[in-house]
Amino acid sequence: MNLLVLNYEYPPLGGGAGNATYFLAREWAKAGHTVSIITTGFKGYPCKEKGLHGEIIYRLSLGRKRKESSTLFEMLKYVLCAFAYIYIQKKRESYDQCISFFALPTGIVASMLKVCRKIPYIILLRGGDVPGFLNKELHLYHTLTAPITKYIWKKASRVIANSTGLKDLAQKTATQHNVLVEKIPNGVDTQFFMPSSISRFKKTFLFVGRFVPQKNCSAILNAFMHFTKNNSAEALMLFVGDGPLGKKLQHEARALDPQEQYVKIMGWQDKETLKQLYQQAFCFVNPSSEEGMSNTMLEAMACGLPLITSNVSGNNEVCTQNVNGIYSELLNSSALQEAFRYMWFDADWQTMGKQSRSIAETEFSWSASAKRIIS
Repeated sequence: MNLLVLNYEYPPLGGGAGNATYFLAREWAKAGHTVSIITTGFKGYPCKEKGLHGEIIYRLSLGRKRKESSTLFEMLKYVLCAFAYIYIQKKRESYDQCISFFALPTGIVASMLKVCRKIPYIILLRGGDVPGFLNKELHLYHTLTAPITKYIWKKASRVIANSTGLKDLAQKTATQHNVLVEKIPNGVDTQFFMPSSISRFKKTFLFVGRFVPQKNCSAILNAFMHFTKNNSAEALMLFVGDGPLGKKLQHEARALDPQEQYVKIMGWQDKETLKQLYQQAFCFVNPSSEEGMSNTMLEAMACGLPLITSNVSGNNEVCTQNVNGIYSELLNSSALQEAFRYMWFDADWQTMGKQSRSIAETEFSWSASAKRIIS
C-alpha cells in the first residue's frame, strides 16, 4: 500500500504522538508499504529525509519556534500548507490510505483530501482531540470545534483511540454521530529500550514528559522534597522534558533545593541519552491527572522500571497495583510522599521492575499495533 501519514509533530518535535508516528511509520515501511510522512520543519533538519526502513519524511517550513509545543497559529499553517503541498506538489501521487494522527488539526487535512482526491483516511485519537479530555482547560476549544470534529469523525474510515479510557470517552461523542471508536494501544521498542546489563542501584526517581498541568510536576517536586527531608533519604528526582511550566518548575526547584542536591531538571534528550537515563534510574514517576497512553511509561517499563503513577485511564492499563508499581492519589501530597517512602524502603522494586519488562514485552508491540491499524 501507498500510505500518507499526517502529523504536525514528528521527532524531534512534540511528545508522545510524534514518537508513535515514528515507530508506526517504521513498522509500515518494514512491512513493505510505501510511507510518506508530512510534518512540520524545524531549523537544522532537512526538508526531505529518508528513514531507516525507507519511510520518507517531508518537513514543511512553517517557522515553528519550539520543539516541544506548537502554537495554534502554527497548527493552522500546517493545515493550509500540508493540504496545498499534497494537492499541488503530490498531485500525481496515488495514495491508498491516509493516516491522520489527531482529529484536529491534521484530520482537517485528511478530510479535505478525501473530498478533493478521494483518499480514504483513518483518525488516530491521542487525547487532546477528544471532547471531554482535559475538560477544564479544553472545554471551550472542544465546544467551538464540535462541528468540525463531527464532520471529520463521520467521514473517516476508522476512528481509533490508544487506550480503553480514551476510547470510552470518545465513544460518548461518537455515539451521537453513529461512529464506532476502536482501541489499538501504543507500543514500545523493546529491542532498543531494555534494561542495562549493569546492576541498577536505588538512587534516582525519574519523570519524563511535558511540563504541563496534567502531569502534576509541581506536586511531584514538593512531595519528593518532603520525603527526602522526613526520611533523610539520599535520593535524586530527575525531571526530563520541557513545556509551558518549565520555567515555573525550575524556579520552584531552585527555591527548595538551591544546591541541586536532590532535584535536577533537564531538557528534552535524544533517544540514546533517554535510554541511558531509564537504565540508570530505579523508579519512574507519572501521577498524571489524565492520560491517553504514555509512551514514556512504556519505555520506562521496557527498561525494567517499577512505576509510581495515578489510577486513571491509560495509566492503569499499563500499571497493576503491587505488581509492577503502585498508585498514588492525585494531588494528595501525603499520599505521594508515602508512595516515595514505600518504594524507597519497603517495595520489592527489583521484582516490580522485572514485571514491568515482562508486561512491555508481551502486551505492547509497535508491530502488532501497526498491522491492526491498516488491516
